[in-house]
Amino acid sequence: MAQAQIGGFVFVVGDTEFNSITHEYKGRWEARDKLGALPERQYLGQMPQKITLRGYSIIESRQHLLSFNQLKNQFGGGDTATLSREGEPLDFFIGGDGGVSGDYLGTWVIDSFTENKSILDGHANPKKIEFTLTISQYG
Repeated sequence: MAQAQIGGFVFVVGDTEFNSITHEYKGRWEARDKLGALPERQYLGQMPQKITLRGYSIIESRQHLLSFNQLKNQFGGGDTATLSREGEPLDFFIGGDGGVSGDYLGTWVIDSFTENKSILDGHANPKKIEFTLTISQYG
């Protein structure tokens, strides 16, 4: 069952899945200095919403590793030119079946993608890869 889809990558339970999702909402407040007093703040609107997905992939086969590498490449971690490197926003769906019946949340941009490889075998191949993906609303 799909958890979410961003661009062409589908997060799937049992393959590459996330186990936490954090939403961040911020206001934009500009500080204006005042002589002899604390700065005055002026509200300028809302910052784009951010979502951070934290998850993992248990690498049981070469297929699992290929799936994770597809995720990494999509978000700029590979050697090929990707959508995120080209500056293109990505469609984001949450829930449903690979976006087909999920909720469309609009277009988003990739802020960061990090990975942590652990449980290495004798050839330094990981058996578990944890990741953190942070995206922001495009506008």
